[in-house]
Amino acid sequence: MKRDVSGENFMDRYFFVVNPVAGKGKARLLKKTIENYEKNLAVEYEIAQTEYPGHGEMLSKEACKRGFDNVISVGGDGSLLEVVNGVAGKDVSVGIIPCGTGNDFSRTLGLPGKIEEQLKVIHGGKKKRVDLGKANGRYFINVFSFGIDALIARETQKIKKYIPRRFAYVAATIKMLMTYHGVQVRMERDESVFEGEVMLAAFGNGQYYGGGMKITPQAAVDSGDFQVCIVKTLSRTRFLRLFPKVFSGKHIECIEVETSRAKRIKIESKDWILLNADGEIVGECPVEVCIFPGLIKILVP
Repeated sequence: MKRDVSGENFMDRYFFVVNPVAGKGKARLLKKTIENYEKNLAVEYEIAQTEYPGHGEMLSKEACKRGFDNVISVGGDGSLLEVVNGVAGKDVSVGIIPCGTGNDFSRTLGLPGKIEEQLKVIHGGKKKRVDLGKANGRYFINVFSFGIDALIARETQKIKKYIPRRFAYVAATIKMLMTYHGVQVRMERDESVFEGEVMLAAFGNGQYYGGGMKITPQAAVDSGDFQVCIVKTLSRTRFLRLFPKVFSGKHIECIEVETSRAKRIKIESKDWILLNADGEIVGECPVEVCIFPGLIKILVP
């Protein structure tokens, strides 16, 4: 509850951005549950459905202009990415009802699995200041990466229409391994430089990506820096042996994996490199990735 300039109390206002196709339609089915919950609380709320890619960002910006105090993403990580870019730097709180196929950022936050418990967090949780990353003019909240996994992410988008995302990611990985070769990169990380051939590199604000892979297990959303994970080029056989370890975060113990921490990373390469932020393709190298500490407020348990 807030108090206006006259001293009168007023209730927070809630704006729900629903991606109706998230989770193969799961988000759309939750709309009635959300409506009933909000009506029972007798709070001021509004629900809007996205109609095309990028619409969530537009709706979120408009909600900020209209004075809503909380903007809630109802969908997957891609839906959250749009909301984040719509509200970054604004004095609003972001809530998350994770109902996509990956829901990786919600794993890091430890959000509950049931919709009723998630709505309790929206209305009674804490407001936590969370860092945002930025690359190519776009914010991201979870993990930025490049290399084979960016190509895997693109392939997963095609495959996940037919099978669950986690299995789609594994299938896409195996497919990409048949043709992928490492890329030569130069990475300036704060005061250090890495030069060499890599299979992939990930910069984590959150810990998980790809539907539950703990790619940056030591990342923290309020640390003010990224955990950097570099997987050097290795044979297909070795990659397949290492691959299952990523689900527990044990891959960082392997000799082919290098980890560090950085606030700013500049990446250059003569090779063609596709870039991935929160599961979405966001351009090509060269790129500079930087972190903005505490730029956004997230509603957490």
